Amino acid sequence: MIRSAKENDINPIYELICQLENTEFDKGKFSKTFTQNRKDENIYYFVAEENSQVVGFISLIILSPLHHCDIIAEVAELVVADNMQGIGIGKQLLQYAENKAKELMATQIELSSNQKRVAAHRFYKIAGYGNTHFKLCKVL
Repeated sequence: MIRSAKENDINPIYELICQLENTEFDKGKFSKTFTQNRKDENIYYFVAEENSQVVGFISLIILSPLHHCDIIAEVAELVVADNMQGIGIGKQLLQYAENKAKELMATQIELSSNQKRVAAHRFYKIAGYGNTHFKLCKVL
């Protein structure tokens, strides 16, 4: 089942994001950001639930960049628990986010994926995403 994330989903979402980034984030900073972002009308958090357990997470950001002159959706995070991968949960989360983006009148949906996530790139290509842009990053 896919549903909107609730405040009390913070712990499993924290674990999933740490899994995604292969690191342990500062829990206080994470909690503050999670709570703040849930109040932003342009940020949507959804979870996949199996047997009353959160096993997947996706975030969707709605933007109106000038170079598009339109509404664009961005998937900022998509992660499924290691032990639940390969059974369609990621596909369900992505489809849910795409449907929400369409409902919000977005004309395009974008995402970026770390270069080392080769399996994720295959997943996104199968889902219809093309590698049309370069994303360049600089640590400040």
